[in-house]
Amino acid sequence: MVDRDIVAMISVAAAAVAALVVAAWDSTAIYFERMLCVEYVHKSLIRGCRNFTLYTY
Repeated sequence: MVDRDIVAMISVAAAAVAALVVAAWDSTAIYFERMLCVEYVHKSLIRGCRNFTLYTY
């Protein structure tokens, strides 16, 4: 028989790993969005970039 504490620890650890993966993915996505925004500024679409940053952050 499997101890309930062990099952609870495994599920908590799995949830923590999932949260870390989601947080890492979010920060990576924000980083790439900022890079794209900088690219837009270089292509002189500054107004669209400003609207984008207002809605995103």
